[in-house]
Amino acid sequence: MRDGSEILFSSVSLSDLFDQNLTGTAAYIDEIPEPQFSASTDEEIIDHVLSKARVTPLELHVDNAEMQIKELKIELEGGWEGIARSVPGTEVIVSIPFTGDPVLWKCQPNEYTTSPPRAKINTSRDGESGQIEIILRGMSVNFTEIEIKKEVERTKADIQAYLGRILRDVERHNQALTGYIRKCVAARRQRLGSELPPKNWTGS
Repeated sequence: MRDGSEILFSSVSLSDLFDQNLTGTAAYIDEIPEPQFSASTDEEIIDHVLSKARVTPLELHVDNAEMQIKELKIELEGGWEGIARSVPGTEVIVSIPFTGDPVLWKCQPNEYTTSPPRAKINTSRDGESGQIEIILRGMSVNFTEIEIKKEVERTKADIQAYLGRILRDVERHNQALTGYIRKCVAARRQRLGSELPPKNWTGS
């Protein structure tokens, strides 16, 4: 019944994404030019790095959803006769805008199901929004308005359930970021301090 879409929330582990984010955050702090780092307070650095490292959760804007329905031909295999044939079919595309980090569509949260939902992801140029398309295809004789509505609502509910799980994981990660960044900043302060010459150093 579905076509032209991909399996969501299954390509990479969300915990792996968070680990990569922490590693990248630590590297970003170490790459801040020393004069800029030394001239900034810890809170200034923490606020700046946090704005870069915080993960933006996904949000579906279902109130702005749009539906397109069109006819098409569905090719059937030949069966025992070996003769392929086409029958009247219907294609339904439900487009729903979203905001947030599009990479999260591919991430598997800590809690997941064995049959994740499907949709096509279209990301905008800014990389912080876009649209998902729930695409359904079926033979017109079986693809009634009731069946269409039932399938669309079921898929939307599955997606929303996954987004709720991801939101919980993202919030925990973002809450832990401040403490992690503070530790990284303190560690670099210590390294820079240990590299300074002692007060009674004369250079001889």
